[in-house]
Amino acid sequence: MNISRNRWIVFDVEGVLIDGEYLVELANLVGLGRVIDEITRRGLLGEINWDEGLIMRLKMLNGKINRRMAEEIAWKLPLMKGAKETCAKLKELGFNIVAVTGGFQFLANRVKEELGLDVVISNKLFFDSQERISGILFEVSSDKAAALIRYIGKRIVDAAVVDGANDLTLFNIAKTRIAFNAAPIVELKADISIREKDLSKIFKYLKF
Repeated sequence: MNISRNRWIVFDVEGVLIDGEYLVELANLVGLGRVIDEITRRGLLGEINWDEGLIMRLKMLNGKINRRMAEEIAWKLPLMKGAKETCAKLKELGFNIVAVTGGFQFLANRVKEELGLDVVISNKLFFDSQERISGILFEVSSDKAAALIRYIGKRIVDAAVVDGANDLTLFNIAKTRIAFNAAPIVELKADISIREKDLSKIFKYLKF
């Protein structure tokens, strides 16, 4: 990785760069949307262990979702309002833009391509011989800061923009901690809370 700029901003993906939850949309295809949504919600609120909740959700979907479905849903979810404009302006201002997600490679690759991100770190789904979900490679646990440090080294990032309890370790390495339409536990630990689905609102709070 040869990145010379020294300013860094890190985003969560689902609920921040993307307006929606990937696994919930996948689960809707097979009639499991409600139960997957409830587990997702509890994980974001910090009511259950995020990593255990992710494994629980995937077990429900194993053998039911194929690669084609996983790829198509990644492109159907809408970008968050202001995401394209925000990322373009951040690049003009000299920021490295990183996304760290407990989600999966299809959505991660989509936002990297569409938003021009410098680094995207995600988990990876495996598929069996019939192209159905069969397992996961964990690159990102609820300790997202550890995943980020493995890629960019130990550094303090200029800002972290997140929404869920599973993102909170990113606040430990951020100068400015922004809760974006976030769970109450995240707002409590944030410097700034934005309660409008418009990512461009972060510019009011970034220091240049």
